Amino acid sequence: MKTTALATTLLALLSGACAYDPGFRCSANGGRAWNEYRSAHFILDTDIKEAGAAVLVQQLEELRAAALLALVGEDVETPGHARVIALADATMFEDLAGSRIVAYYSVNAWGEPYLFAQVNSEGAVPETLAHELAHYVSHYLFPIQPTWFAEGLAGFVETLAGKKRTAGSVPPYAEAVMRADCDSCRDQEGISTRKLFEWNGQSDYVGRYHAQSWLLYHWLWNARGPQLSTFENRLSEGDDPADAWNTAFPEFDPRIPGSFAKVDHQLENYLRGGKFAAYAVKAPPVNAGFTRSPLSPAEMHVLLLQSRRAWPANPRMVKELIRTQMEEALREDPLHPIARLEQANPEGPAAIAELRRQVVKEMRPDWRAFVLLGQSEIPLDEKQSAFRRAVELNPESARALNGLARSLALANRAEEALPLVNRALDLAPWEPMIVDTLAEVAARLSRCKEAVRLERRAISMIRWTGARFKARLDEIQARCAKALPAA
Repeated sequence: MKTTALATTLLALLSGACAYDPGFRCSANGGRAWNEYRSAHFILDTDIKEAGAAVLVQQLEELRAAALLALVGEDVETPGHARVIALADATMFEDLAGSRIVAYYSVNAWGEPYLFAQVNSEGAVPETLAHELAHYVSHYLFPIQPTWFAEGLAGFVETLAGKKRTAGSVPPYAEAVMRADCDSCRDQEGISTRKLFEWNGQSDYVGRYHAQSWLLYHWLWNARGPQLSTFENRLSEGDDPADAWNTAFPEFDPRIPGSFAKVDHQLENYLRGGKFAAYAVKAPPVNAGFTRSPLSPAEMHVLLLQSRRAWPANPRMVKELIRTQMEEALREDPLHPIARLEQANPEGPAAIAELRRQVVKEMRPDWRAFVLLGQSEIPLDEKQSAFRRAVELNPESARALNGLARSLALANRAEEALPLVNRALDLAPWEPMIVDTLAEVAARLSRCKEAVRLERRAISMIRWTGARFKARLDEIQARCAKALPAA
């Protein structure tokens, strides 16, 4: 077998298995063995045994269908798969996520939606995981969501994980806040509707905000059902949340003095009444079949990178932990491309691009490595080749599809790019970068009005500064203005 220079260097890392870490152990250091289970809608990576994994897959599929039934009245098909990383090892989970978290939903560095949770060895789904699963499902239905709506909706359906399978029951955290017997809730003023609408998800009193979000959503569902449906329909069409709210609830337009005070008064009376309607949701029959494959310790380390990066301690600790875990991954598998790319630290765009070229050339094919190569500062034809290979290896990667579509559009091949970016948006309707690419494609197809509308939608989806997209909007409008007289 021919050994390349890079492979020779990496083979030197084989001296030893996983380094000892009292909280975090891979299977090569006495930890549990990991497996990957692929079902109709989930990719489950877990250290629980197959019997428990089968129960977990069944419950995930049932909860997904039940949540959709509760929200829209039918089991709508969601494309692609959500990745679920479920740990039975409580010590390892706390090492990765901290002691105050049971589960969370996010999008990882590769653009994949994923849920990270601690579960018991029997595979039972806690209500917290059901809450996070609701976030995943709802983002297909409502790509742009204000924080209060996202949390209120998730709380509304999380009780589907209970034995009675009800939507609308009071979730445990809301019940505790309403009784004011939780440690973080004492001596707090109530959360006004105006504060709730300004909430960005961060607060020292996050439990109070979650409970108030649930209360507002429940009251709207119970007392303003048709208007709530109008609001949700507008969100599903990608409208700006503020515009959608003002259209559905003109009497509660925040620009009108005293309008939110009316909501506060209604919620106070609703809470004092103490009667919260709930209804049973019978999950339709689901396909809970799955395939199983072993997950290598190296791949386990790579999958848990996102959780490492969410570590609440200082950045130096994060950097050191990631470096240590990638060294362990390379000792287990010296040809793992992502571990190699994460462990290296080249400086400058040219060095980064060259490293990525070398890795994808000398190591086994990995769609993530090809996405990283495509994102490098390399010629446009090389970008197309890299993203095309990533799509071949993983047709469900919205990030790869979007990269290929954008590189084709920039090469004046917009018609070829259109079905690719549409598929990417089906897979990740919450991603503003994909909407931005669709705007570029529309502009190059001379669909100017649509391009401007899409770019404005991309701007409304951004939670960070939108300067780049605003500049793109100006650019598209200028290009369209030149094209219109000729048309």
